[in-house]
Amino acid sequence: MSEGARFPGRPRRVLIVRLSAIGDTILTTPLLAALKDAMPDVEVDWVIEPKSRPILDMAEGLSRIHVFPRLLKLSQIARAPGKLPVLLRDLRALRAEMAGRQYDLCFDVQGLIKSGVASGISGARWKVGWRAADSRELNWMFTSDRLRMPKGVHVVDAWLSMLGVIGLPATPARFPLRPPADALRAARDYIESLGPSGPIVIMNVGSSKPDRRWPAERFAEVARMAHSQTKALCVFTWGNDSEKELAGMAVEQAGEAGVLSLKTDLFLLAGIIRHADAFVGGDTGPMHLAAALGTPVAGIFGVSSAWRTGPYGPAHVTVEAPAAEAKGRRSPMDVIPPQGVYTALSEILSRGSGHFRRQAAIGAPAAGG
Repeated sequence: MSEGARFPGRPRRVLIVRLSAIGDTILTTPLLAALKDAMPDVEVDWVIEPKSRPILDMAEGLSRIHVFPRLLKLSQIARAPGKLPVLLRDLRALRAEMAGRQYDLCFDVQGLIKSGVASGISGARWKVGWRAADSRELNWMFTSDRLRMPKGVHVVDAWLSMLGVIGLPATPARFPLRPPADALRAARDYIESLGPSGPIVIMNVGSSKPDRRWPAERFAEVARMAHSQTKALCVFTWGNDSEKELAGMAVEQAGEAGVLSLKTDLFLLAGIIRHADAFVGGDTGPMHLAAALGTPVAGIFGVSSAWRTGPYGPAHVTVEAPAAEAKGRRSPMDVIPPQGVYTALSEILSRGSGHFRRQAAIGAPAAGG
């Protein structure tokens, strides 16, 4: 099928393939929103790996979620050959489950071998993906319509361009994420218990990728600056033991400016972020969650490009490592000074609306409650 072919008619059922990475899953949800906004009657399903499933549980408009089993590496099969029959059984079950839905159209946004397998077994009669130059691991072999990925734009806009195959025009991105009502209530109660006298700022010290971590002591310095100038209380969030250790180090150095959060899963984290006035952190899933929920972000970028994978939308301020200074360093994040990040945070807090928005949220029933 030629590049840029047009799907005939209007699809009844559509499958989105984005299997992994919490941040990338969040950044793909505007595709779901655009489909539902343009065609309210279309049924949109999604196939995802277990780790990112909670993001889809917060996404409005999905008809069904399919869970994709984690593929095994050859080394894993060699060490435990008994796992292969289990994987094949799970893939057969998934194929039957998706085939029963009779998809008209499948969007493989991810462009990897595993997402190609998912789209390949989906049973969809029209499979849209990226051309060889814009995908990896021979993913193009699994798709029928291969698109050119737009360059020089944010990935959200690049992925939304896929909708051109069904004749939908480019529209402003909308994130259809809504934290569960019980998580919003728990978050509201937690923030009230802190007794803040100024803005609440979420600080996310951890990252699954070490080269995207900014030093904990620099977060602490920014927290002290924000507390001194605005009485901000900085809540250092964490979800596992290693993140707790980093967050604890930052809190110890932040003094009265910082507090260690409760242990958070993605639902509670979403609730806390939703009630906060600002978010500070690197290019991580929580950063994209904050932007998607409407909380302004002061983003810290060392190895990735803010213009392409930064927090989406005009409300956010990003700080990037100067290329000349970062070149050759083991961790480019190290060259970003606390003053630069505080300046970005100060710009957000100076707008004045965030604190009042949080107070209104605390005083009103939680969304969905």
